[in-house]
Amino acid sequence: TISFFYSLHSIPCVGFEAHYNGKSMVYSGDTLNHRPSIRKLYDKGLISRARRDRLFDFPWHHDVILHECGVPPIHTPAETLRQLDEKVKKNLYVVH
Repeated sequence: TISFFYSLHSIPCVGFEAHYNGKSMVYSGDTLNHRPSIRKLYDKGLISRARRDRLFDFPWHHDVILHECGVPPIHTPAETLRQLDEKVKKNLYVVH
């Protein structure tokens, strides 16, 4: 199965989760995965609580994680990915 979700970017972008035969992967799409920045957008009333919570709850549990990285404010800073748990980083492939 494949399910899509909206990422956080200056133009509409989506990521997806895919499950097949007991394995799974996630692709972030272009996104700003940075909790302080997401929190600021929520505090300013620019995104809803549900959107904030969905962005906070990125699915790091997959067998393969393709996550973009680039220059904020429209891409995930490398520091966000460096701070992940070692178990997560073993499944992480950084893309752009």
